Order: sequence, then structure tokens, then C-alpha cells
Amino acid sequence: MSARAGLDHLAELVKVQGAFLDGVRRSDPMARVESCGRWRVRDLVVHLAGVHHWAAAEARSEPEVPLGRGPVDLPHLYEECARELVETLTDLGPDAVCSTLVGRGPASFWRRRQLHETAVHLWDLSHATGAEPTLGAEDADRTWVLGGSVDSGPSATVRGPASALALLLWGRLNPDASALTVEGDDSALHAALAERLTP
Repeated sequence: MSARAGLDHLAELVKVQGAFLDGVRRSDPMARVESCGRWRVRDLVVHLAGVHHWAAAEARSEPEVPLGRGPVDLPHLYEECARELVETLTDLGPDAVCSTLVGRGPASFWRRRQLHETAVHLWDLSHATGAEPTLGAEDADRTWVLGGSVDSGPSATVRGPASALALLLWGRLNPDASALTVEGDDSALHAALAERLTP
């Protein structure tokens, strides 16, 4: 699946990071985040801040300097790590060669990957706090194929809004969610959903 022409992943990342930070400021740090197991909001914030910090180091092809331990001001921590990531990706530009999850590649990888990571965790935070979680649908006119080939035909088909499909793939929705329609072999679908999405 190719990137949609004209989508500015870095600008979208900044927007989603801003929405996440706003949510952090309005949230109870001890609120449960049911979509993330036993996590509380504070765990989610520390996780995403740490991921941004780590991804910035990866993009710079530098060793990650561990974040400090102990009590933290969650909005400040997230804001600083989000800023570090955006500044790093801006300074590098999209075509700089850097470390990625799959070897050396363009820095644009991190723009897309961190946008996705942040959007999914924004949904987690919104869901945990009772806000109406939404994800932008940039691939609404596309077909995604997992495993096998298009020529062999699908063993199972799942239809729904792009946001619901993404949430299904990341384990935030079940196949029986009202936004989804499933046809075909349930065992093939569950096998596909059990596969790792990241290396």
C-alpha cells in the first residue's frame, strides 16, 4: 500500500501529538486504560513519551540516552519527548538515511510510524477517559491484503471504516464490533490477527 499523495505525515504527527497532550492534561493519571491491559494513564503517557524519545535516537542513528526515573510531570515529560521527536525529524528531512525497525532507510519511516503509534495511543487515552475517540481515515478507498496474495482470493474478508480496521489490527476492537462486517473463514481471520504487525 503506497502513501497517499500529499499527506504530510510530520504535520499530522504534530496534530495528533497536540491532541494527546491535551488529553493528558485533562486526564486522571490513575485512570485505567483497558485497551492496554493493566496500564493506567500515567503508564500510557510514560510509554509514548519513551517511544518518541527512543525513535528520535533511532532516527539520529545514536544510542538512546535513558530517561530519568522517579516522579514526573506527565504533561511536561510528554511535551518534551514529542518536541524532541518532531525537531529531530524536521532537522533530518524525510530523505535522510537512518536506522529504522527494518534496517537502514529514509527518515520518513519514522514520520509515518510515529504518527501511527501516536494515533493508536490517542485512541487508547480517549477511550480510557470517556472521550469520543476518532482516527483519521486516509486509506478509505483502498484494499488491504494480509497474508497470501490477491490472486488466490481471501480466506476471510473484513469490511469497515479505515479507523475500525486499524483498531482491529491493533487489538483495540474485536471482529464482532458493530462497525465491522466479517465474511469467510473465522480461523483464517483469527490467525491473521494473531500475527505481529511490527518486526
